[in-house]
Amino acid sequence: MTKVSAASQKRSSYSSESMARRRTRVLEEARKLIAESGYDGVTMRLLAERSEVASATLYNIYGNKETVIATAVSELFEEQMAHDTAERGAGLDGTIARMRWIAEEIRRMPEYSRAMVTVYFSASAENLVRDLLRRITMQAHRRLFASLREQGGLLPWVDIDLLASQTANHQYAAVHDWAIGKVAMDRLADRQIYELLLALAAVTTGDIADDVRTRLRQVQETLVS
Repeated sequence: MTKVSAASQKRSSYSSESMARRRTRVLEEARKLIAESGYDGVTMRLLAERSEVASATLYNIYGNKETVIATAVSELFEEQMAHDTAERGAGLDGTIARMRWIAEEIRRMPEYSRAMVTVYFSASAENLVRDLLRRITMQAHRRLFASLREQGGLLPWVDIDLLASQTANHQYAAVHDWAIGKVAMDRLADRQIYELLLALAAVTTGDIADDVRTRLRQVQETLVS
């Protein structure tokens, strides 16, 4: 059982409104601290002070800083992604629109986004934040690939899980390039869309493949202009 799962079980046992408010306050303050000072700026001591929760209680609920951040990140992104997917749908148009929305969120919260990229590409073998971010992104890509398969546009031998894993890595690689100054903010969405379309160009067929390649050419023209 992961630490986040354990934290979720403890969360489900909350029986009072005050305890639920305290939990919400902790996660909100964790997000604020990340936005203000990056990942390294978050400490359990400071988070306890800011959220007005005893350090012992904070450790008892979450165990460590990484679990607090993983919970804060996963809930924020999952709620937003679920809402956005419901509005835009799981098809290619909806996926591209969602990627542009994500780029705008990165523009809105640059320090928060840089902190998450730093954690995602850390050398730690056990990286809860990375696992959660990848899972959220992979789920969105799986929905797209499953939709393309239902339309008969995905080659039958394609492993959806492997494709989702690789495209998720490419998405975060693009964000990493933005974080270190290799990709301009106004090109980030197109760069991420290009990575997705490039992967799809190799595994789609028929009219969908034609559509993907047309989009790919258009995005490429934008990137090289």
